[in-house]
Amino acid sequence: MIKPKQDRILIKELDSGEQQVGNIFIPDAGKEKCIIGEIIATGPGIFTPFGTFIDNDPDLVGKKVGLPKFGPIQVSYQGENFLIAKESEILFEIEE
Repeated sequence: MIKPKQDRILIKELDSGEQQVGNIFIPDAGKEKCIIGEIIATGPGIFTPFGTFIDNDPDLVGKKVGLPKFGPIQVSYQGENFLIAKESEILFEIEE
């Protein structure tokens, strides 16, 4: 299993077919601008330059979120594709 480090999160991209989550319909044009995925794991957090520790929100695991199309790094592991991004790159959270 991939374990994110620092302030990174591990995301499994949801099916890139036509997406509808709850009452929100994501049109084709919208798919080009953001990625919808489910958070699989979070890193522990990061130290600021001033020595303060900022931890990632562990409650994010299992949440569906939107990320910018060109922000996350794509990773393949054991035949599955994942995305790694910073927690601060999350654009929105989808509540069902």
